[in-house]
Amino acid sequence: MLENKIHRNAHNARQCTVIKQERVRKLDADEEQFLRKENGDCAKHDLMVCNKILRNGFLMYSKKCSKGNKQNSYTILLDCIDCPTAIEVMRYIMHVPTQKVYAVGQLLR
Repeated sequence: MLENKIHRNAHNARQCTVIKQERVRKLDADEEQFLRKENGDCAKHDLMVCNKILRNGFLMYSKKCSKGNKQNSYTILLDCIDCPTAIEVMRYIMHVPTQKVYAVGQLLR
C-alpha cells in the first residue's frame, strides 16, 4: 500500500498525511485573514506549507509540484450540495497545533 512507502519527512495531520513540509515564509492577506478566523491568533512558526498530501490512499499534489502539473492531479472536486465546484490547489498549509490542513488555490465553477 502507498501508506507504507511514504517519505520519511511525512507528518501525520488531521485526516491526511503531509509530505515534505517546510515553514511558511510568506502569507498573503487573504490567507492570513482566513487562518486567523479559523484558528484565532496564529504565528508563522505555527504554520507549515507543503506541495503534496496523502488522503484516503491518494496522493494529492499542488500546482507547484512538477509531477502534479504533468498529470493535472492538483484539481480536486469538492462535494457541494448546491453546485459542483472544483479547486486548483496552489499549496497546502498546515496549522501545526491543531493539525488542520487547508488547500489554498483557485475555485473553478
